[in-house]
Amino acid sequence: MQSLWVGGQLSNLEILCLKSFVDHGHPFHLYTYNDLGNMPPGVVQKDAREILPESSIFKYANRDSYAGFANLFRYKLLLDKGGIWTDMDIVCLRPFDIPNEYVFTVEPPGNITNFFIQVPMGSELMQTCYTKAAKYDSSRILWGQTGPQFLAKIVGSMNIDAIVLETEYFGAIPYDWHLVFTEDDSAFLLNTLLKDSFGTHLWNEMWRINEIDKNKIFSPTSIYGALQARHGLV
Repeated sequence: MQSLWVGGQLSNLEILCLKSFVDHGHPFHLYTYNDLGNMPPGVVQKDAREILPESSIFKYANRDSYAGFANLFRYKLLLDKGGIWTDMDIVCLRPFDIPNEYVFTVEPPGNITNFFIQVPMGSELMQTCYTKAAKYDSSRILWGQTGPQFLAKIVGSMNIDAIVLETEYFGAIPYDWHLVFTEDDSAFLLNTLLKDSFGTHLWNEMWRINEIDKNKIFSPTSIYGALQARHGLV
């Protein structure tokens, strides 16, 4: 598993996500541009400069988000290294082992997304994604221009033998349900709606927009609280 973190200390949300993968037996390489003092045990910190220089970091001009840069970074990382990329707001619910070179996920209403991608090293797909994404002016790029729809369009233009996982495997809880994660008495969904899922997307951007404190302690009867307890974080 591989991902990127830009900024200061990890919040409890990112720590939960990282620890969930490690606890399910997945080695995790986290690329950063600075040392982090609160890295969970079992996570290997990697120098992000191996992939892209620090000078290439950017936020959207009209949105306080590094998502555009993270899109560019994931395409270059997967081009250079191959393997699996996961966003830092995905919680692993059971071990992931699908022996196919290309694996993609979908989110409601059924579109390929880029928050969890498995590809081989040096693929034409990631070369195309990186080359096209790098052409955007970082001072003018808009939210989503190099994200899920961008990836889906390029995948659709190529003859790729891919496994596409339906929404129940990573996107059973859609973005507009994000508040259910922290609601009291929602933990039962781990054994019902999420029982077949490899992971669940916590939708960090919705937390940011709604100013939800990612370090807050939530009820142990909530999905989020139950997951923190499962991984020894409360």
